[in-house]
Amino acid sequence: MKEEEITWQLKQFKEHDIPQVFIAPYYGLEFPYLSETFWKKYEFTIKEAKKLGMKIWLYDEYCWPSGNVGGFMLRDEPWTRGKTLAVSLFTVPSDDEGNLSVEGNVLALRAYGKDMVVTDVKDYKVSLKGDYSNITWKNTTGKDCTLLVFATRVTKPKHAFSYGSPWTWDVEGYVDTLNPKAVRRFIQLVHEEYAKRFNQYFGTMIPGIFTDEVHMVSPDHKNPEKWYLPFTDSFLESFEKEMGYSLIPKLHELVLQVGDYIKTRYDFWSYAHKVYSKSYYKQIHDWCADHNIGLTGHPLAEEFLNTFWTGGDIWHQVKYMQFPGQDRLGLSTGYDDPGKDHPWLRCDPRAIAIGTKAICSAAKFTCAKRVLSETFGLIPWHCTLEDKKRVIDWL
Repeated sequence: MKEEEITWQLKQFKEHDIPQVFIAPYYGLEFPYLSETFWKKYEFTIKEAKKLGMKIWLYDEYCWPSGNVGGFMLRDEPWTRGKTLAVSLFTVPSDDEGNLSVEGNVLALRAYGKDMVVTDVKDYKVSLKGDYSNITWKNTTGKDCTLLVFATRVTKPKHAFSYGSPWTWDVEGYVDTLNPKAVRRFIQLVHEEYAKRFNQYFGTMIPGIFTDEVHMVSPDHKNPEKWYLPFTDSFLESFEKEMGYSLIPKLHELVLQVGDYIKTRYDFWSYAHKVYSKSYYKQIHDWCADHNIGLTGHPLAEEFLNTFWTGGDIWHQVKYMQFPGQDRLGLSTGYDDPGKDHPWLRCDPRAIAIGTKAICSAAKFTCAKRVLSETFGLIPWHCTLEDKKRVIDWL
């Protein structure tokens, strides 16, 4: 983007009573994220906004989700990449010697039949081939079995930061948001670089920074695993220390309704949300507080409370935001007929009121001064001002 275009856009915002804007490095960025050219353009924009008496909000990533430094951190420091506990299901007939393959390192095997009696499988062999574990196990139980294979592995999905600009390269994976050291490295590479250059504007002309679509587990839909669970290298050890028991003998209770599964799942998800929220949101919240700016943004799919397994429990996260936020995609509202098709929702549109109210309630309990809504993303080209006003009135 040319400098005259930046100046023109800022003036347009100002003339139309929009005195605060976000700088969002999105698709089509012609120069690498965080390069010298990037910083020169950023500095020019801030100085032009200052002339106009405007405020600039920062954005912590190229595209989204946040935490990956445009993919450079994942490439240059692969230890920061996220992990998952993937659960695969295989049918193994009685007396059959199954030769199975899963990606990652095998943690445990469980077998069960129609009676749902679960057996801890010990007599199996594993050989490694690249990123995959080849498993050999003979079913001597005397009945056809379903075999659950629990394996830990690095996640490999491609996100929006993986492509869309001349310098991107389809990088795979996502940051390990449950690992405080990985998040701290993200802060060093992004937030500290902003502070190094623009600290004099923090708290005045620069009110805060936006974090986008953060989550604790990143499923890869190209692989056949039925479940993806949050995980990091220290998770099992720290879980046992916190909860007083080992999770490994109870892994099957996370996916099957057997044994003391209600307590096991409650403990697992409560602890995962706690680790994730403190590792990512609290660290960044504290950094922002120390630098006199506020954290805003939103988790992944916080609109729907049933997405806690990937985006986390929004109550745990937004309490660490100075300006709690949400993502209000599309044009659907709680006014809409639940019988009609609603792109991007995949649910009764009335349910989105829950996520919106949750953000507002959290802000009230934490005494936040304001809330934020990312609105009008993924809207059709044919939308009208009337459509937009309807969404604003609903909000």
